[in-house]
Amino acid sequence: MATAEMPARLPVPGGRIEVDAGLYGITRIHLVPDSGPERRLSPVPGTLEHRRARLARRRPGVSRAIAVTAVLILAVNLVLAVPQGLELITAQPRVAELVGTFTSPVSLPAWLNATLLVAGALAATERLLTLRRNRVLDAETLWTGL
Repeated sequence: MATAEMPARLPVPGGRIEVDAGLYGITRIHLVPDSGPERRLSPVPGTLEHRRARLARRRPGVSRAIAVTAVLILAVNLVLAVPQGLELITAQPRVAELVGTFTSPVSLPAWLNATLLVAGALAATERLLTLRRNRVLDAETLWTGL
């Protein structure tokens, strides 16, 4: 047994296992052999990742619907959050002095922003449980890697 800081490379006979984790869970776990192509390892039984993979095998239609919903939620959050984020950043006196201010064309009520935040966290968690990642789509979770 071994422990390491993330991202980790753990030596095993015939290669190594590469693991990375974020705030929402495991983002990568691959076996990288000394020769041949790398492959993603199957989730350990009993983990949330394993349960999500089992759902995908047993109910592919439900799994696909959950995945599509998560992608849509993240896309909507990305489109709505960027202008509001720019407005918040440029409202800071030092930033406003350097680049000017920006007024977001999007103004949502606090309850809707909170709902989108929670839905985005759930959607990001779903994407991580399926070990899927897209740099643009999952941009709102980039801060978790800092």
